[in-house]
Amino acid sequence: MSDSRKPVMVFYPNLKFVQTGVSSTIFALSRILPSFGIDILVLGLGLPSDVQRSGLFTVLRCLFSSKTPMIWHARRNIEMLAGLMLRALNAKLILVFTSAAQRHHTSYTSALIAAMDCIISTSDKSARYVAREAQIVAHGVDTTRFVPQGRAVARRRAGLDEHCHYIGSFGAVRASKGSDLLVEALIAVLRSRPAWRALFVGHFGVRQSLYVLGLKRRLAKECLLARVDFIAHVPDVIGYMQAMDICVAASRKEGFGLTALEAMACGVPVIASRAGSFPETVIDGQTGLLFDTWDALLARRRAS
Repeated sequence: MSDSRKPVMVFYPNLKFVQTGVSSTIFALSRILPSFGIDILVLGLGLPSDVQRSGLFTVLRCLFSSKTPMIWHARRNIEMLAGLMLRALNAKLILVFTSAAQRHHTSYTSALIAAMDCIISTSDKSARYVAREAQIVAHGVDTTRFVPQGRAVARRRAGLDEHCHYIGSFGAVRASKGSDLLVEALIAVLRSRPAWRALFVGHFGVRQSLYVLGLKRRLAKECLLARVDFIAHVPDVIGYMQAMDICVAASRKEGFGLTALEAMACGVPVIASRAGSFPETVIDGQTGLLFDTWDALLARRRAS
């Protein structure tokens, strides 16, 4: 019996340098879906080194000459807009948007969402903020890549001191991610634990530069800056994540929160806020600990 499934081609545009949980999921899928007869063409900026980048000529040729069904999978406004513009130029695309935001969308975003053919939400909570029917598809982690590793070996590979213990924060460094809350927690615990250090691994742009500078000044005031490293956005965080003893996700706001799943897949315990999907993915007291950011803010005020 022959396989009657039609081949499918999926375009995934990543039109900003910053990666999101959806980006990470798509990059993982791009490695395995071709074996199921689904071709993924990844294009754009800030792509991991092991993800094959599609050239502009290849993309344009496929867009306007392919006879197979083509899906344009957008994550951001600019990517939804690009899909609509390509379809206006007669590219026969099925437009799909994945929404992880747990907040009300602007009128502009809502208009773009209304023009999509299909909406995916990463959780029930995210779906409540989309004014149309959405399919619920939670993020996943490639457990062939995010795997436990001996701490000493992982630290050597990452260029870290194998004799130290590490607390890691992964993702954008900004207020919505609770980076300042973690800094205050580090100030409270590092002074009495000389063998411990911390890493912030993630992107911070020009708009966050003053915020990051404030975090560094706060740490310098407490003579702890030398024990806390800020590492700019890297394409692949697995090496750093495997080297951690604790992963902290202190977000005030979160769409999904993939870092908790990634850390647990690496065998690293998680301390996370109750934002996003953390209450659904972290079993409090078993695979990690959960806290309310309001409690952390209150503790910070009491300490000041």
